[in-house]
Amino acid sequence: EATQLVRDSRINLFPRWAPDGSRLIFLSLGQAAGEIGRVADGIVGQDEYRSVAISGGAPQTITQAPFGLMDVGRDGRLLFVKGAEGDVEAFDPRDGKPHTLGNIKKGRYPRWSSDGSAVVYGILSQQEDDPAAGIWVTDFKTAPRQVFRGWVSLFAVDAQNEIFFLKAKADLNGELWKVKSDGSGLSRVPGVRSE
Repeated sequence: EATQLVRDSRINLFPRWAPDGSRLIFLSLGQAAGEIGRVADGIVGQDEYRSVAISGGAPQTITQAPFGLMDVGRDGRLLFVKGAEGDVEAFDPRDGKPHTLGNIKKGRYPRWSSDGSAVVYGILSQQEDDPAAGIWVTDFKTAPRQVFRGWVSLFAVDAQNEIFFLKAKADLNGELWKVKSDGSGLSRVPGVRSE
């Protein structure tokens, strides 16, 4: 019984729930479907972060967007990496202004901690046994700390600041693991495996 909320010629990706659960916030690419390869070349169109009510209606533009995943905090702020330099921005729809938080060199896929005081991000492996690859946490006041070292394909932060992640393996299988944002409690989640 799925309902399509957005019908347009744009490419709409990566939905996230708004804090009150009444809307979805998503990345909307201005390219036609046949031009998506242009994104990999660093050529972007009129890309936006948008929201749409679960009850229906036209999508609303929140702000212009760099291509990439974003997160939505409990206070409604959007979090994303802007540019290849790794600058992390929070955009607050209440004042309509971006706020630069800091830099996560080589970091990708930022996620808010449950209280919005820190950012969890991943660094993709550049080579075999890359010591920087894994999951990192920063509050932009102290040095970032690596809470997991290795290949990671996806991760999420829960309300207790536990980070659940899919530990990737060279054989293309994965295992679900978890770790606390302080680096303690690293353990495999039993009974879950991805192939």
